[in-house]
Amino acid sequence: MITEKDSQANYSETNINNIVPKIKGSMSLTIVAPTGFGKSTLYRFITSNKKYRKRFSNLKNIIFLYIDLTDCISDLEQINKHNQSLYEPKDELSAIKKLFANSIARFLKIQPDEISNANLDQKLESLMNSLIQTYPNKIIYFILDEFQYLLINNSLIHGSFIKGFRAQFKGHLEYIFSITNIDYLKKITPESYNGFSHLLSHQVITLQLVHNKETYRFKSSGYKRIIDERIVRNSRKFKELLEQAYALSGGYFPYSRYLFSLNEIPLTINLTMELKLASNNLLKNLTQTQLRILRSIVYKRQVSHSDDLKFLMDSKIIRGETGVLKLFSPIMEEYFRIENPVNIDEG
Repeated sequence: MITEKDSQANYSETNINNIVPKIKGSMSLTIVAPTGFGKSTLYRFITSNKKYRKRFSNLKNIIFLYIDLTDCISDLEQINKHNQSLYEPKDELSAIKKLFANSIARFLKIQPDEISNANLDQKLESLMNSLIQTYPNKIIYFILDEFQYLLINNSLIHGSFIKGFRAQFKGHLEYIFSITNIDYLKKITPESYNGFSHLLSHQVITLQLVHNKETYRFKSSGYKRIIDERIVRNSRKFKELLEQAYALSGGYFPYSRYLFSLNEIPLTINLTMELKLASNNLLKNLTQTQLRILRSIVYKRQVSHSDDLKFLMDSKIIRGETGVLKLFSPIMEEYFRIENPVNIDEG
């Protein structure tokens, strides 16, 4: 959990200042960012940092519950192992409801009872009512991280539950959905998500790759941490490393973390295995159309205006003006030239 003492006051300021004004207590919000943008850390920061939230008057009556939907996977794997067969949609929905119930119980700091499928709906309703009674004048935002997991699997069932749960506690509950690619929203129709589509598409924000100074965190503690911050942040070497790291990483956290671990930024790009894996983790969230656009820019080919190009520019994966576009990082450009991560012929 990211706490106030672990993060500086301006942590991911660009993205937070873009997100927070959209949290109005009467509508849900969808946030889009590929892997490695630091979105999960950002959500935990917003959730835990009460002092920071006081800066924003619209958050006065808001509380947040962070829920990582990939936590369902381990529960479902246990079902597979026990049944020696693939889980069914009803099992997946039960796992999601249990995740909701356990998250509320943890927030209320109570020990959750063993929840069976037989009493699951009643237990979840009881816990939600307890949460509302504990915070009677608050709007509760569930931050549903990795929500594309639900969009891929049994979306009709999940859409019905998510929509129905919000309706059941109307006026008390809203969602922040987190997905890895805008392409998920392009495929939405009212029928495909059981009338749930308007919640996903009402307010959409694309996170940006931001400057290292907004995301760099110190891991020391106490008095030593204060001294470290004062000395390191004011040192010329640190400032030079920070700027060089940003120039090479473009603000992509996995690149930055690796570069800082070297203690000295190389003047030439050495595409190590760590940088290759980091590059692949970002690109696996992109569609083939988006990868083609990136490759066209690397090889200085003409790129037409499209929703995919807009998404890549909004996220700062692509930067510059039309006709003078470039990728966010020379590391990524080198990865494209060496690995060619697009499953199409050169043509």
